[in-house]
Amino acid sequence: MKIKKVKFCNINSLKGEWEIDFEKFDNLFLISGNTGSGKTTILDAICLALYAKTPRQDNGEALMSKNTGECYSECEFEVKGDIYKSYWGLRRARNKPDGKVQPPKMKLIKNKEVISEKVTETKNKIEEITNFDFAKFTKSMLLAQGGFDKFLKAKDGEKATLLEEITGSEIYGAISTKVYEVYNEKLNEIKELKLKIDDSEILSNEDIEKLKQEIK
Repeated sequence: MKIKKVKFCNINSLKGEWEIDFEKFDNLFLISGNTGSGKTTILDAICLALYAKTPRQDNGEALMSKNTGECYSECEFEVKGDIYKSYWGLRRARNKPDGKVQPPKMKLIKNKEVISEKVTETKNKIEEITNFDFAKFTKSMLLAQGGFDKFLKAKDGEKATLLEEITGSEIYGAISTKVYEVYNEKLNEIKELKLKIDDSEILSNEDIEKLKQEIK
């Protein structure tokens, strides 16, 4: 999974529309700024577009900038060569700051074709496509404040699974499992053959000579 772009409006302290094209940067870049300048808001916007919540808030209403009537977030990402765009939006009645909050909306587009327009269905499809649910995403792809420490302290099995998904090396785990299965299968065959040998009657030299005479 590769995050390509994020576009959002009226999220936390960043009022108005904002857009970041990560493709324009080199492989390594830094998001920096003073406390409250909106660094974490960028990460929140990505989480909202994909999972309709953030590590700090499950409620989209709390993330809408004050004195605004609507907010949204779009995230463009790539998985196995396909380009997806996920959208999350929330508005108040009549787009007024004092209007009643309306139900959130989500949409998922694959290669410019809409494949989902329902909140639950969209979130499920994103998890299916990326192999990341919200918990895995925020422990690996996007670490919230304090998240890196949690990742380092995760159990070995959990950490290994996350690293496989990040690096796309699940195939090696599958190969290892298959090798183990074949090894056990052949080991059982050897045990069965040994039991047959143990149950076999050993002919004496006299019996062997007798059989040879019968063959003649």
